[in-house]
Amino acid sequence: MVHTSGALSLDVLEGARRAGAEVGSFHPCQAFATIEQALQNLSGSTIGIEASSEGLRALLERMAEDIGCSYVRVPPEGKVLYHAAAVFASNYMVTLVDVALRLLERLDIERTAAMGLLSPLLRGTLANIKKPGDPSGIDRTNSPR
Repeated sequence: MVHTSGALSLDVLEGARRAGAEVGSFHPCQAFATIEQALQNLSGSTIGIEASSEGLRALLERMAEDIGCSYVRVPPEGKVLYHAAAVFASNYMVTLVDVALRLLERLDIERTAAMGLLSPLLRGTLANIKKPGDPSGIDRTNSPR
């Protein structure tokens, strides 16, 4: 039995484990607003995997590869950090963009135009973050150390 939560450990499947099932988690580290978006964005994502046995772990790793994903093994004690990293990267980005859009709306720039203004900046920032070297891709003069 496998769950898809990034935050929950295998403890939530303890009943299944006691009944003799192998248990695991298979968490796509991706934001899915709709089923259509999920189908479009899943390939190329990374799957966080935890399993109660080597056999199930190998099966989940093959499943990830079969759907065009890479994977990372998430140890039980690492679930909270793994999930927190995903929250910071996804949810906080949404919040920051919303704040930026609201600031631009105060200048009477409509939300659609404001998103058009910010989109190239966001793409460029992401491209900089993905470059080798300094993984932050940001100007460290204003970042916490």
